[in-house]
Amino acid sequence: MLRFLGFLLVLSAVVAAIGYYRGWFHAESHDVMGHDSVTLSVDKDKATQDKNSAEQQLQDVTHKN
Repeated sequence: MLRFLGFLLVLSAVVAAIGYYRGWFHAESHDVMGHDSVTLSVDKDKATQDKNSAEQQLQDVTHKN
């Protein structure tokens, strides 16, 4: 069970890193009157666009064989 949870943690970190690199996530911090805040935004359109592109490339590769 511990190995499975470790695997999920690593998988989540990899997906988060790839998503941040690809522009799916954007994090920014603000200082408003002495209070720090962090905003995390998700670009669903970019993620969907990349998913569709990956699916198309996968179909192209599988149909060539």
